[in-house]
Amino acid sequence: MITIKIGNAQRDYKDFNKDWLAQQIHRRRLDNQEFSVEILIHKDSINLLFSTPGPTTTRAKPGYLNPEEKKLSELWQKLDLNNKNFDISRLIDFLNAIGNLA
Repeated sequence: MITIKIGNAQRDYKDFNKDWLAQQIHRRRLDNQEFSVEILIHKDSINLLFSTPGPTTTRAKPGYLNPEEKKLSELWQKLDLNNKNFDISRLIDFLNAIGNLA
């Protein structure tokens, strides 16, 4: 299962679409709201939380990353999603890349 959370808005990956994602982020940026985008992945051996910088309501447990988790973490870093001013298209690229896990 993959869940996408932006502020108080939340969607399962199966209900995700690019327009919803862009609208949620643009609206918050235009309103100068502090927010983060959280991607929770719970599938087989993968149990991860990714979060862009900003206030978050979900807490991740630190720990060892298995090879599958490490690959996803490296992709998150490569796409520069730890940047407060992350590029929405890169976030969409990440979500497209993990789509086979949904």
